[in-house]
Amino acid sequence: DVSASHPACARPPAIGYNPFIACRILNNRSSPAAPTQKQDSRLNSYVVRWHTCGLMHDLADARCIDQLIDVMQSDPDPQVRNTAAYALGGIGHPRAIPALIKTLESDHEYDEMGYNASSSAATALDDIIGSHHTRIKSDDGMCTLPSSPADRNQLKAEALRVYELSNA
Repeated sequence: DVSASHPACARPPAIGYNPFIACRILNNRSSPAAPTQKQDSRLNSYVVRWHTCGLMHDLADARCIDQLIDVMQSDPDPQVRNTAAYALGGIGHPRAIPALIKTLESDHEYDEMGYNASSSAATALDDIIGSHHTRIKSDDGMCTLPSSPADRNQLKAEALRVYELSNA
């Protein structure tokens, strides 16, 4: 089982961190653990959702995968969708692969910074499968771009193989 040995599965949750609160922020609706909570207009800001997705990347909590997939596929703000894809790459779990491939193929809307969820999905797939299609990581953590554009079909094929192995 590839997913059981995956580093993201072994990380302990951060002290004082509650994934249900993060999920509530991302979708501004009640979480499964707290179905009676009402929507909070303060959580409706795209900036709050954007930063929450970034936090999910940094915490790499696999319990938030489903919520991040939902945000990546349905948030009205392209910057939030882009960062949700980025967060899924930071979590690094193969369970996100099918949704990332779908986003790679379909979400080309640019945010105000010139990024889109499709490109972030490609980078996230790269992170999950440990390849260097979108950028080359060195041992010191720095990245460089490859000499030619990423072959997205090859990236998708490799990612699907990892996904199938993780479900075998």
